[in-house]
Amino acid sequence: MNETFTITLNQMAVFFLFMAIGFFFKRINLLDDNASSILSRLEVNLFLPAMCFRTFAQGVSMTSIVEKSSLVFLSLICLGAGSVIAVVVAKLLSKDSMTRAVYIYALTIPNLGFLGYPLVEAVFGAEALLNTMIFCLSFNVYIYTAGMYMLNPKREFNIKTLASPAMIAMVLGLIYGLTGLPMPKILDSALSSASGCMAPVAMILSGFVLARRPILKMISSWKMYLCTALRLVIIPLAAWGILRACNAPSEWMIPTVGMLCMPMGLNTVVFPEAFGGDSETGAQACFISNVLGVVTIPLVFALMVM
Repeated sequence: MNETFTITLNQMAVFFLFMAIGFFFKRINLLDDNASSILSRLEVNLFLPAMCFRTFAQGVSMTSIVEKSSLVFLSLICLGAGSVIAVVVAKLLSKDSMTRAVYIYALTIPNLGFLGYPLVEAVFGAEALLNTMIFCLSFNVYIYTAGMYMLNPKREFNIKTLASPAMIAMVLGLIYGLTGLPMPKILDSALSSASGCMAPVAMILSGFVLARRPILKMISSWKMYLCTALRLVIIPLAAWGILRACNAPSEWMIPTVGMLCMPMGLNTVVFPEAFGGDSETGAQACFISNVLGVVTIPLVFALMVM
């Protein structure tokens, strides 16, 4: 337990350092506003797809699909329960439809790709990462359907958004893995290098985006501290207790609790900005939950391995 706590804390400290670098670079105008667009495109179109493809291509087989199918069912339960909790809390916290939508999204969807995947791989290894990605399939579908719809002030939805680079990479990786063909060394090396860029660039991007807002304004909302407590502590601990009480398989613990304890995702900032909406509430959610997550995530990870 102590070893897991230390490893996770060190990894979170490294991630937070990169976030601080992005924050600092933006505040001193070392990078202009176009940098966030470039970084986000690299993440979405290269680094995250590379991680997804490599993980599925190397970890998937017909046997593993059958063995891990229960993770998809488990994720649907978690997604449904989380959505209900999020809607109830959001209705209590705000009457404005867009602000309420941000609360619902932030409490339903944790930071999966930019923080969750790299952290799980760094602490628990490739097998745990594969389980986590399979568990998160339903969450990814939610992001590009209900999530994108609710964070768009125009309430518009395009089915083409489901064909995101990450989803395509997962499908191609799944097909490649089922063929049983070995991964060429040069391809594996390239994918590994691209995957290694995922976390640092994501955290630099996070810090860069958050630096656009006044810090005092972002930390002054008591409502966001309540949401952060739910996101980082109450929801994952509830999931941990239920899994323990049901004597659930150990391989369910890391994907479920590990993802549910992640901070609120950057999409609460990115989507409203992309659609011309107000991203202030989302920025508060990201800033507070990411800062406090440096402390809470190592504690939850240590609890999982008890």
